Amino acid sequence: LLALFFYFYLIYNSGFKNIIWRISFLKESPFLDLALGIFPFLLFLTILWANSFVLLQASLEAKIKRKTYLFSQIRLNALILLPVFLFALLQDILKLLPFKGFENSGALSSLDLLFFMPFFILLMFFYPMIMKIFWGCYPLSQGLTRKKIDAYCRKAGLKTSDILIWPTFHGRTLTAGITGIVGRLRYLFITPGLLKVLNDDEIESVIAHEAGHVKMKHMCFYILFFLEFPLLMLLISGLLSIGLYGYADLLANHPFFNSYDTNLFSLGILLLLTAFILFYLRIFFGLLSRNFERQADLFSIKVVGHPLNLISALEKISYYGGHSKDTPNWHHYSIGERIKFLYDCLKNKDKIEAHQRKVRIITRLFMSIVILTVMLLCGFHHPQIKKTINLNLMEKQVQRVMADNPQSLELKMTLADILLEKKEYHRAEPVYQQIIQVSPDNVAALNNLAWLYATSEDAEIRDKKRALTLAQKAAELKKEPCILDTLAEAYFINGKSEEALQAIEAAIALQPDNLKYYLKQKQKFGKEIIQ
Repeated sequence: LLALFFYFYLIYNSGFKNIIWRISFLKESPFLDLALGIFPFLLFLTILWANSFVLLQASLEAKIKRKTYLFSQIRLNALILLPVFLFALLQDILKLLPFKGFENSGALSSLDLLFFMPFFILLMFFYPMIMKIFWGCYPLSQGLTRKKIDAYCRKAGLKTSDILIWPTFHGRTLTAGITGIVGRLRYLFITPGLLKVLNDDEIESVIAHEAGHVKMKHMCFYILFFLEFPLLMLLISGLLSIGLYGYADLLANHPFFNSYDTNLFSLGILLLLTAFILFYLRIFFGLLSRNFERQADLFSIKVVGHPLNLISALEKISYYGGHSKDTPNWHHYSIGERIKFLYDCLKNKDKIEAHQRKVRIITRLFMSIVILTVMLLCGFHHPQIKKTINLNLMEKQVQRVMADNPQSLELKMTLADILLEKKEYHRAEPVYQQIIQVSPDNVAALNNLAWLYATSEDAEIRDKKRALTLAQKAAELKKEPCILDTLAEAYFINGKSEEALQAIEAAIALQPDNLKYYLKQKQKFGKEIIQ
């Protein structure tokens, strides 16, 4: 948090960000932009680690060097940032491909997301190998200890590619871990300190606990959890953009948006994003992780037959690791809470099934959130649904502005066009008529009303003669492709196919942007003449 404070001060108060943004190639490269942008934070973090080493050294019986401590911290935390850097590099690579949609290096787009998902899944398969390299892990040597752990793994039904020694902080840490969703790419990590402190029975209970994570598919849920984050961000950004789009009139009149400081606004957005990330991790991941850990403890009971060895292992980890049993942990229950729960399960077997039900409820709720997020994203990105939402928001916005400007022809025209686009012909027709009464030579109103009469799906509104009269008047006032197209359509529905063909050819001669549409219209009118 202190490193973040210094970082925000540097970025938003020193002008550092403005200096960086003057370098054009940095803005065009997500990877370079990220690398340079995050470097000051990592520098501040390293400085703080270097100074806090004094406290750590005082708490350890065996002394380690400051350089060793810093190197261990960097190696441990580098894996958190690695996926972000790899994805930024992927964005740079995608921009070199001859496809549209990758030219922006800003926020994650839906097109980027299509490439992010398989990239993320592929990364999850091979991430254990990367962890092995980054953390400097090496295989547990062949011998009695290795044979015993292999036997414990077989008993728990745990398949691994290898059993690795994890020498973090010179092996002082007392922990074990399992990673990998595929047996051939799965590693069991054990620190030397844990092997030194625990006896064989306690090691077996710890291995069974790690096997529980695999057997209960916890890692699959963790992958879904991290996949859900960009989906949620995309959904939230979509909802915000809809809000900004639909209520721009209200925001424009707000004093804040007329006189806000851009740096302060940017900082506010970043702080909100940071708060959301912390909330997502602390609340949702914490809920999953705590209950998954407890479920893994229950699997250890199932394998070993009782919780006493695991309780003994937790007691030793607390004592030799210098941790208070009651120290709270955002992603685990405290050691004291875990021990109490295991004793409760020993006395009352119903506690086991009660927790299994709780985990089932949590996972089903989580899956429901993931499915709902995907459904909403698909809905928001469906062209017809997106168009309907935007048109409804635009209509409401125009009506709000019209309340203060009821006589504005421009606003009335906008409202009529929205209603026409929504195919609400009964509502659009009188608005166009009002405009034409006040401004008889309003070409857009004449043309659009003519199109409404010519193409309306409502038989009560459709009027061939009035469509032709209005279209002819609009074409006399102005020669534009869209106006000539309306005239051609009006001729066509009145049985004048030759005139329609002439009108559409005149429109094509003006070289409209959507030439394919006009050629299709010409083909339609030409077929009628041949028949």
